[in-house]
Amino acid sequence: MSSRQYGFLLNILSVAVMAVTPVMNKFSMITLSPLAASFYNALVSLILTLGTIAFTKTKLVWIKQPIIWTLGLTNCLGIFLQYMSLFFLDPVSVGLVGRFYIVFAILLSVLLLRERFDRKEIVPIVLCMIGTALVSDFSGDVNNILGLACALGYTFSFALTNTLAKKALINIDEKILLLYSGC
Repeated sequence: MSSRQYGFLLNILSVAVMAVTPVMNKFSMITLSPLAASFYNALVSLILTLGTIAFTKTKLVWIKQPIIWTLGLTNCLGIFLQYMSLFFLDPVSVGLVGRFYIVFAILLSVLLLRERFDRKEIVPIVLCMIGTALVSDFSGDVNNILGLACALGYTFSFALTNTLAKKALINIDEKILLLYSGC
C-alpha cells in the first residue's frame, strides 16, 4: 500500500470514527456526568498514548514550551465542552455543529499559521453554514442555546488544538505531542 493510499485509508477511518463518536458519547452520558466522561476520555487517551510510545520505543522528554501546555488545555476544554453539548443536545445536532470544525480550522490556519486563504475554501465554509442552518432545529430554549454554545466551543477548541499542534510539530515528535495534548 502506497503512502497516499494509506493516507486515504486513515482519512476514511477518521471520518467513520468521528461519525460514530457523538452517539457513543451520548450513551456514556446516561451513567456519567460530563466531567467524569471527560476524565475517562483523558485516561483512555493517556493509556493508549503511553502504550504507543512504549511500543515504538520513543524517548519521553519533558517539554517546557508554553505552546504545548496551551495545546493540552485547549484539548481538555474541547473534550469537556463536547460532553456538555451532548448533555444539552442530541448527538445529531452536536454532530452537525461539529462540522464547523472546517470553518474554524481554515480561519485559525490563516490567523496563526499565516497560511493563504484560497477562494476555493469559501464554498465548503458556506455549505457548512447553510447545511447546519437548514437541518438543525434549534429553538430559543435555554438548553438549546447552551448546547449550541458548548458545541461551537468544543469545535473551536479542537480546531485551535490541531492548529497549535501543527505549529508545535516542527521540532517535537508527534507521539510526545499527542501525550501532552491528549492527557
